[in-house]
Amino acid sequence: MATIGVESVPVTQDSIFLARTNEDVENCKIGNDATNDSSEDVISPLQKTGDDEFPSTSHTRKRSVLKKEDRPKGAATERKRVSFSSGPSERRVSNASDCYSFMQNGTEFLKLRPGGRQYQRFYQLNSSLDTLVWKPSSKKPEKAILAVDMIYEVRAGKSNAIFSEYGCEFRDDCCLSIVIGSSFDSIDLVARTPEDAKIWITGIRLLTRREFPSESCQNMREHWLCQQFQAFDANGKKALNEKEITALLRKMRITAPASIIRQKFQENLSKCSNPTKSSLTKEEFVNFFIDLTTRAEIYFLMVKYSSTGKYLTTDDLLIFLETEQGMTWVGKEYCLDVINRCEPTEEGRENQVLGIDGTYIYCFTIMVFNWPY
Repeated sequence: MATIGVESVPVTQDSIFLARTNEDVENCKIGNDATNDSSEDVISPLQKTGDDEFPSTSHTRKRSVLKKEDRPKGAATERKRVSFSSGPSERRVSNASDCYSFMQNGTEFLKLRPGGRQYQRFYQLNSSLDTLVWKPSSKKPEKAILAVDMIYEVRAGKSNAIFSEYGCEFRDDCCLSIVIGSSFDSIDLVARTPEDAKIWITGIRLLTRREFPSESCQNMREHWLCQQFQAFDANGKKALNEKEITALLRKMRITAPASIIRQKFQENLSKCSNPTKSSLTKEEFVNFFIDLTTRAEIYFLMVKYSSTGKYLTTDDLLIFLETEQGMTWVGKEYCLDVINRCEPTEEGRENQVLGIDGTYIYCFTIMVFNWPY
């Protein structure tokens, strides 16, 4: 886990760094199940999500399946922690598409209801990205839906009173509440892991902001990466081998160890159908770079404050600085200075916005978090 240092690190306009290693949701109706679960419901069959499973049970009123069994009675609950480290099991989440793909695969949640009732629910995002669906235990599937248009907001943590009454044993970073319409009814959920909760919170925020996946290499970050590749490919080979990729990364001031670059390079080569392939095309380099440098935590942080889901405007950045850093004395000029110092893309600097890579640089230089290495 990264710790906060005491000194800032100088950063140039073109600086960027590696931030990830292998170590380290009356036109559309809400079904009754969204806000009213029958106390006679039977827990749905065991669902598997990723590497984790919930214990099988047939009781409606039960001890939480998410509660740690080995924690002594009366022990203090775990403090909320923010980690800037990555592990081998961490899923790659670097854009809206990654969030939506994860949500479409489905996730098991524990749903809390008044009176301490708890229900296992398997939530999914449909293929058209406009409806959340879940598997109820007894109600008709057509009633177990929630249109994205009906979502007012999603709240992270134990923001609703039901958690203080019936969810004290749950980790704060595993909890979320989906607030529905002008009535402010809510669906209060507990995820298996903090990572699952963050992906769903981020995904729902993106959906409510109408941020849909881009199918071309035209967004600010990818356009910049394509420019870097083309400028380095002076001979017009349209492909770069490992040595050339490493040299390009050093030119872009990526400080990743050679072993990590080699590992990610080989992983991207293995995705190709040609076993003798030894170089990456421009499009493959873009995927390689995103895989190499993206940290899910920074992406979640950017989306939390972004009004577009793509980058931070000066207004977004100002709110971020005031909320996360307590810097209530700064203004727009300071935000523009941060963008000019940290945003590596010319397009971002011209439009006065801070993209995902610029957000990385800010978090690990001006915010003086320790570097990953």
